[in-house]
Amino acid sequence: LMRKDLSRFAEQAWHVLEPGVPLIWNWGAEAFAEHLSWVTLGQIRFLLVNVPPRQTKSTLGTVIWPAWEWVSAPGLQFLTGSYTIQLAQRDSRKSRQIIESPWYQQRWGHRFKMADDENLKRQFSNDQGGRRVVTSTDATTTGEGGNRIILDDPHNAKEVESDTQRQGVHDWWDNALSSRLNQANVDSWMVVGQRTHEN
Repeated sequence: LMRKDLSRFAEQAWHVLEPGVPLIWNWGAEAFAEHLSWVTLGQIRFLLVNVPPRQTKSTLGTVIWPAWEWVSAPGLQFLTGSYTIQLAQRDSRKSRQIIESPWYQQRWGHRFKMADDENLKRQFSNDQGGRRVVTSTDATTTGEGGNRIILDDPHNAKEVESDTQRQGVHDWWDNALSSRLNQANVDSWMVVGQRTHEN
């Protein structure tokens, strides 16, 4: 059931990330999980989600979803980013924490092994061709790509009123990240964050 249902997977994986903290699951999280599942199934290729802060958007979309996708498709490659490299690395590390946990390994550890020679904060991979690389809106993406591009909080809420800062993020998306899909006619991107500005 967990392999087929992202919501059930998220509910069961939560203890790995937040031991002793109860998960408060609501209709918004369920709707987000459902839409992410449609991306996995190829029914949606481009997904933009705007939600308020503290709604588990990063945990579900940037941490749990990639770990869940590797259960059935360990060859998927992810290029994930945020407005700062530290946030992107944080979520990548948490996703790897789930994958390397005894809970995950007991159930799906036979499907792939993590690569010993590429297990870093900014990137990690597995023996089935799967890979996760992190970037940020002020970093280069030259030479990198993915089957999934995930952008979480592209704008810094403290800087979004600056036309220059905001346009810089838009230019980075248009000129760098949006063209990084491995197969432009098949692969998907997902952007999630607060709606910080009308533009």
